[in-house]
Amino acid sequence: FILVLTAPILVNFYTEVSISAKQLAVTFMTIIACFMPFHSILHATYFTLRSGGKTMLTFIFDSGFAAFVSLPVAFILAKFTPMNATLIFACVNLIDFIKLIWGLILVKKGVWLNNLVQNDKLQTQGDAI
Repeated sequence: FILVLTAPILVNFYTEVSISAKQLAVTFMTIIACFMPFHSILHATYFTLRSGGKTMLTFIFDSGFAAFVSLPVAFILAKFTPMNATLIFACVNLIDFIKLIWGLILVKKGVWLNNLVQNDKLQTQGDAI
């Protein structure tokens, strides 16, 4: 809500920008603000997976999705539809829901969990005490 309320003020820091560019920036910030709760959950899943040492998975999760899903969708919408930039921006943000669902499934499955201690080592140390 704060971003939506302050967006018209924030764009006024740019003095050498046209009014239409400022209006477009306010629209983009409003779209981002609407998706912010979902992006926060998405980033939490990303960093949860990363905290477990799944660097390749997080690379695919973030960069791979952007390169092979978000970018092609943005290109196709821009090239082959009459949509304007704000609607394309909203659609590209909307497809991040796929990544959100995927991330939640991976976190729930526990693929990020790593056993740092082997049971046989615990047993050996316990016998020594």
